Amino acid sequence: MAMLAQIQNFNNNSIYVYFLSCIVILNYQHFSKCQRVSLIYATTIAMELISGYKWSVTLSMLVISMFIMEEYLLDDKVKGELLSNIWYKICDFLYQFIFIDMGACIVINIIISGKWLKDWFVQTDIQIWWFYVVNIIILLFTIHLLNTSKFGLYDFSVIKSYFDKFDGIKIKWDDLELQRRFDIMVELEDKSYFDRDNSYNWFSIEFVKYKIKAFKENRKWLKEHREKKSLKHMLLCIWSLIRKFKLFRYVLRKIKEKIASSTWSVIYFFHRLKSKIRGCSTLEMQLIRCIGIEKGYDKCVVRRKFFEFFYTYLFFNGLKNYYENTQNNKRREFKKFILYVYLHSIRINMFGNEFKSIDKLFGDAKVRDWDIDEFYVAILSLTGARVTPKRMVLYPHAVQIARIDLNRALVWRNMIRDCRITESRKEPFDETEVEKVFYIIREKILPYIENNIFYGPCDGHNDWPSYGRSNCWSFTRNVYWHIWRESFTNRTGTEDDMMRIYTSLSDRTITHEHCKKYLGTAELGAVIRICDEIKGNDRMGHYKHSQILLGHDENGVTIYESTDKCTQIVYFTWDEYVQQYGKYKYFKYIKWPIFVR
Repeated sequence: MAMLAQIQNFNNNSIYVYFLSCIVILNYQHFSKCQRVSLIYATTIAMELISGYKWSVTLSMLVISMFIMEEYLLDDKVKGELLSNIWYKICDFLYQFIFIDMGACIVINIIISGKWLKDWFVQTDIQIWWFYVVNIIILLFTIHLLNTSKFGLYDFSVIKSYFDKFDGIKIKWDDLELQRRFDIMVELEDKSYFDRDNSYNWFSIEFVKYKIKAFKENRKWLKEHREKKSLKHMLLCIWSLIRKFKLFRYVLRKIKEKIASSTWSVIYFFHRLKSKIRGCSTLEMQLIRCIGIEKGYDKCVVRRKFFEFFYTYLFFNGLKNYYENTQNNKRREFKKFILYVYLHSIRINMFGNEFKSIDKLFGDAKVRDWDIDEFYVAILSLTGARVTPKRMVLYPHAVQIARIDLNRALVWRNMIRDCRITESRKEPFDETEVEKVFYIIREKILPYIENNIFYGPCDGHNDWPSYGRSNCWSFTRNVYWHIWRESFTNRTGTEDDMMRIYTSLSDRTITHEHCKKYLGTAELGAVIRICDEIKGNDRMGHYKHSQILLGHDENGVTIYESTDKCTQIVYFTWDEYVQQYGKYKYFKYIKWPIFVR
């Protein structure tokens, strides 16, 4: 009877005893957080098994005790300062409980250890000790997962220390050279950055507004630059198909291509959506995962992504409010300050050559003094992809606004690849290594990319891919469109042809004097057609070839062309050009748009 009285007395005071036990566990300083949580979980399950409370009551007590522990009683004082808003604390607790403290497992354990399951065991004549065995196994499994987690986070004090290194007063935020480097980062990594004044990830209204605006601008640009065909041209094409009895076949082929294109578009959309969810991150998300995740960066992708969403919102809002409340000078240019910390915190790895942060690539120099071409290469490497010549030409707008010299950038890339530049070694830049590989005409970078094929230098290969056998005309037509956003006709004598005034064949022959006269004065980006037949369209003639003019000087000319074997950019002296292409006999036309003249 005395024993029963003691058990009854415990049941009446079990909540008091439970919270008292939690307080004792939390006050024991030698325990790590995982050990404290493990003991709280064990105490919770023991209380439910003995007291017979409903599982919902037990779960409520656990949530209350865990919330108090996570948000008020841990040693991370900086977290308490930054997450002063109760909503921030709730969000932080939800993430910690679900993804760090194995909350799902302990919730299942609490539900299974409820009185309802115990009664079911009794009703089905199953021995009651099985009920306790099942609950103990689940509890031990939960504690095991908790203490052997592959994913871990740094305290807020560690994360904030990256921001405490710098004094906002000493940084000249209006410096144009500093802003130039910020612009490269934003252009390559996160174009929405400065449009999001109060949000830090892409799960926000500001980001959605930016994407809608960018989509409309892109549609407008495509509409303005779409190649327009006249009604006369369309009717002539239809008549040609009817005359050759190919109209029905053409319509069927177009329907088939449309269906295939639509199917591919749907598949491509889901592939892109998957890559966006897994790989696309704002600059703030990149920074918080780099300085906030202690372990499990690559193996725990789901937990990492939720961490980025939750803590870009919690940490950066909390830090901004903290700076406002303490009148810290860093609050005035908070977005720029984040970029500044980013440059001194993000690791980069190029060709196995690892740097602890971007600033380690440049030694002790100030950010404004970093070589802009080397910096461009560093930002390109942030995605983890190899920095190849193809990737270097993918961002013409960034190259334009920052005035990047791609030929110098390629040398910097090679020096880092060859370990001539490491954290401890900085070999001086040699200008004599710079070769003319890239050309920029009317803000368009050449060599040229079409359908993800780069008709330029490939790492490890000297030969550039050919556009196809006997496809030099199609190649130049597409490059011409890439440069001018206009097309040209395949006949001589048109208004955009500089050769229209030369009616005699003797004036069009490929000689030293004529090369210097015509090619030496033509507009860069012009298309050159050389052929042994002047009359008719470009199908006429036995020897025929097309080229794009990239440069000229007193001694020669640089051309971009596709042969049957490769694509190439080559410099010829006037005599070399005559020797190489004299067999074509004549300049049929040299064209560039009228609006340039």
